[in-house]
Amino acid sequence: MSINNNLIITIDGPSSAGKGSLARKIAKFFNLRYLDTGKLYRIIATEFIKNNLQITPNLLIDSLMKQKIFALLEDQNNASYYNNEYIGKIASILATNENIRSALLPIQHEFINSSSNGAVLDGRDTSSVIYPNANIKIFITAYVSIRAQRRFKELRSTTKEMYKSILSHLLQRDIRDTYRRIAPLKCVENSLYFNTSYMSKEFVFLEVIKKIKTFL
Repeated sequence: MSINNNLIITIDGPSSAGKGSLARKIAKFFNLRYLDTGKLYRIIATEFIKNNLQITPNLLIDSLMKQKIFALLEDQNNASYYNNEYIGKIASILATNENIRSALLPIQHEFINSSSNGAVLDGRDTSSVIYPNANIKIFITAYVSIRAQRRFKELRSTTKEMYKSILSHLLQRDIRDTYRRIAPLKCVENSLYFNTSYMSKEFVFLEVIKKIKTFL
């Protein structure tokens, strides 16, 4: 389905809540561009790991790094690599760095402004910081035990120890994302709120589509 006006949809929520798969389906349905804002931090995290760089409060992103981010942003070939647990952990730490967040904001705005008929963004602060004037704002979450089970299945893990490790990682990340000083994860006013713990992906998708269509 194509739309005539410029439609910006922002989707926020904690890790493994299902916001990425929802955002991709919405973007495909309405023929909009899709931006996983978390991927920006995972790209940077990958560069840090490759080059054995140190994370410091005065960290800066140079022009070469920005060019690399642009080049890799819409590349879907290495999607599974960027979703690696270790890279996600480093990315979450980098996301607390004010210099990095400030450097990435213009990249995110440029992506939105260059999208002819609109875009769907997902992340932690897309509604509160990146694009607070979005037409549709969505907050999607699930109980952390449910999110750990989902991640456990995604990784095709089989041991209780691995589940406990995933659960611990998600709890730590939730705390870091929710209580960080800069751009914390939160549900902003006028957001469509979904707790997907006991909802199917298809049900959530159809409910969101109904809401969006009332706006069009």
